[in-house]
Amino acid sequence: MTYVISDIHGNFEKYEDMLELIHLSDEDGLYVIGDVIDRGPDGIKILKDVMERPNAHMILGNHELMALTGEKRDQVVSVLISLPISMELEVNGQNFHLVHGFPADGRKDQVRLACTKLDDMEELYVCLI
Repeated sequence: MTYVISDIHGNFEKYEDMLELIHLSDEDGLYVIGDVIDRGPDGIKILKDVMERPNAHMILGNHELMALTGEKRDQVVSVLISLPISMELEVNGQNFHLVHGFPADGRKDQVRLACTKLDDMEELYVCLI
């Protein structure tokens, strides 16, 4: 399976809960599309966990960008400067361009919380925390 998550914001407990909910295995792909840090106390812990997973990939979010100029700078710079701002993902022959963002007009009704299976995509779930 392929999973996409975003906006964890330093909440390691919710991050672990999400990984348990989806039963993430070494054969699965985990795509983290930004905002791992800030707000909660465990952003660095989550970054380290993502870095240690060979099946996890991450792109830069706006909160990681903010951290590059904040007090946590020394802790996160080496990780963050290596992150792409987007990535390509192919699942079942369908291509996706992953970015961190939100609809410009603020239509929150387009975003569902928790894990949602995309139509006609057996192996791709979009997960928002």
